[in-house]
Amino acid sequence: MLMAALALAGCGGVDDRRSAIAVAKCGLPLAKRLNTDDPGQVGTSDVRVKELGRGRYRVTGLVSVAGKSEVPYVCEVVPDPSDKLRGFRVTLLQVDPPRG
Repeated sequence: MLMAALALAGCGGVDDRRSAIAVAKCGLPLAKRLNTDDPGQVGTSDVRVKELGRGRYRVTGLVSVAGKSEVPYVCEVVPDPSDKLRGFRVTLLQVDPPRG
């Protein structure tokens, strides 16, 4: 997750930084949804960020825990001034169940 955020952040621009922060904000909720206490075990790929307007973002991609099979996810965030670290609140988190 962090690598995706850093890749987005490296592009410059204010929107790119906000996009990277949106990706990072989704990290811990994804780990919790996948029942792991170690967010470092969560890997993502094919991460895409779409600006929805009014400071809202939709983050999509594939997620896995400890290298197991990847499943699609959707995470949406909105601005939240009470979040002093990232300034976002997660309003939607969908993770498809693993197939098998």
